Amino acid sequence: MNNVVLIMAAGNSVRFAADLPKQYNKVNGKTLLRWAIEAFLQNKLIDKIVVVINEEHLHFYENSTEDIGNMLEYTLGGDTRKKSVASGLQYLQKFNPVNVLIHDAARPLVSQKLINRVVEGLDICEAVDVGLQAVDTIKYEKPDGIEVLEREKVYATQTPQGFKFETISTLHQNIQGDYTDDISICLENQINIKRIEGERSNIKITNWSDFEYFKFIKKENKVYRTGLGTDVHRFSEFLESDVMIKICGIEVAHNQLIIAHSDGDVGFHAITEALLGAMALGNIGQIFPDNDGRYKNMDSAHFLIYARNELRKLCCEIVNIDLTIICEKPRIMPHSQRMRKNIADVLEIEIYQVSVKATTTEKMGFLGNQNGIAAQAICTVIS
Repeated sequence: MNNVVLIMAAGNSVRFAADLPKQYNKVNGKTLLRWAIEAFLQNKLIDKIVVVINEEHLHFYENSTEDIGNMLEYTLGGDTRKKSVASGLQYLQKFNPVNVLIHDAARPLVSQKLINRVVEGLDICEAVDVGLQAVDTIKYEKPDGIEVLEREKVYATQTPQGFKFETISTLHQNIQGDYTDDISICLENQINIKRIEGERSNIKITNWSDFEYFKFIKKENKVYRTGLGTDVHRFSEFLESDVMIKICGIEVAHNQLIIAHSDGDVGFHAITEALLGAMALGNIGQIFPDNDGRYKNMDSAHFLIYARNELRKLCCEIVNIDLTIICEKPRIMPHSQRMRKNIADVLEIEIYQVSVKATTTEKMGFLGNQNGIAAQAICTVIS
């Protein structure tokens, strides 16, 4: 093989402060590791990708890569970066590659152009360093004060770094101490190195703010889709005393019952229809037919949760929901804040993303005559 990639993903991400190691946190339905892998999968110069993982993360890795074919393999790393790289290089011996690119899983935005430039650099040098020229004023804090460095002579190292395979393998067999990158080993051993300019987009996800910035970048390329949902239910005859009916999952006192197969929650039904419509996923009647006894008197939150989960399968996020409930009675607005919160809780979004309004038909038509209740919802999602 000519060119293989070693992706370093064995770290525990101590600085990231999250439940999952950072390489397994998702953006748009893909882990950071998956973003990095896919960049190299798309490159025609790359023959093989091997990921170095932590044995304790094996199930995370398998869930992230289960649908990728034979071009991808993994091996287990050690408790330091040096040991993990050495383990990865040892595993690569069986492929007898000419060149190896070593990349951090925490850099999910590596470009095809940068990969190509690293590979091309190995035609004339034993190692290729990727460095982003400093543009800010750089200061060095010393025990006796602060020194301003010449920023023209300072650059920040990025990955992938490229190496002749035999060169870096031999160096790793003999090094002492630990290193934060592999070019440092080459510098210490007077290896011929070519430095190419990095890319500002090739960010490294180190802490949570980096992760939030990455999510912001990826949203710029997403598509906004809007769905419209409508639901109408009849009221029963007037009762002698009030009963509780459900609207947006909240019990509201009214002197009529809602006639429906399920619990007749027009608010939840309209929002469900809008979410399904935004992604062309059908409607409630198709998915939960009213001639199926399983859905008799069912809590309509079940339908809303179904729509939420289907959107997630498609890597969609809800932007906002605008719901209007139409009836003469009961009065809706005294309950609107509780309704907003309940909708947000069921969909696991923020309350500011949900609007609940109400209107009447000025006593006109069947709604004006209090023969029924209706709702309309408009929902926007990012896909």
